[in-house]
Amino acid sequence: MAKQWIFKERPDSRDFTLSPDAITLKYVGGPTADELYIRAYAIQATPVVYDNLYRQSMSFKSLGAGMWNVDVPYGAWPEPDQNVYRIRYDTTGGTINKTQAISHVASYAPSGKTAPAHNGAINVASDGRAEGTDVGIPSFKWSEEHTLPVGVCGWGYSQVLKALTYHVNQSTFRGFPQGQVLFTGATGAYSSDAESDTETQISFNFEQQDTITGVTFDSITGVTKVGWEYLWFEHSQADDATAKRLKSTLIAVHREKLYDLADFSLLQIGS
Repeated sequence: MAKQWIFKERPDSRDFTLSPDAITLKYVGGPTADELYIRAYAIQATPVVYDNLYRQSMSFKSLGAGMWNVDVPYGAWPEPDQNVYRIRYDTTGGTINKTQAISHVASYAPSGKTAPAHNGAINVASDGRAEGTDVGIPSFKWSEEHTLPVGVCGWGYSQVLKALTYHVNQSTFRGFPQGQVLFTGATGAYSSDAESDTETQISFNFEQQDTITGVTFDSITGVTKVGWEYLWFEHSQADDATAKRLKSTLIAVHREKLYDLADFSLLQIGS
């Protein structure tokens, strides 16, 4: 009769130490003459994290007759070097519709006619509305690839990433002041392969906008916008008696908050 398969802890299991914290779970398994099978079985049958300690390199000892001693040590996961990561960046920027020029340069009209004084309003329609135009704006996008322990970055951590997505930094992050860095989300996966089952690779995506201060639009001076805040321009329409049509005049610049601040230290990738 074939011997029944077993994989169970041995009586001398769970030797442990303090400072540093460590414990070793000891198993006996078999029968199999296939070392690849006992290796794969042990990986699946033992936890990656035990009592807040992380599985280290296992050892296997053949006892003969297809039986194996399997020792599974657990220890503290070394703190990842948060300054080591792979980065990809993109400076192609983006576009935004602008209804107001930084300054008006010139207007031209037929001989004997006078151009309406729109004072920097862009593409003013016959009803006096400034329809604007799309212009390029500087923007810095980048992604970082980090390797983190599975025990720290499980399902709960993925929900933290979801909660932080489309928030801006409340503290300086990667050298950029508060409000300039937008976290646009992360992607990640991990393998149960023996060489990588304790780690997961996650790609973090960010986009940065500069802060502007002291900008002048037409007669309005001292305009400031912090990072991902948004400026929009309010115009009024009035008759231009000389040009005999409606003209558009900038009457206010409005500054709006679009994204909430968040603590990026919760990403666990340093600052």
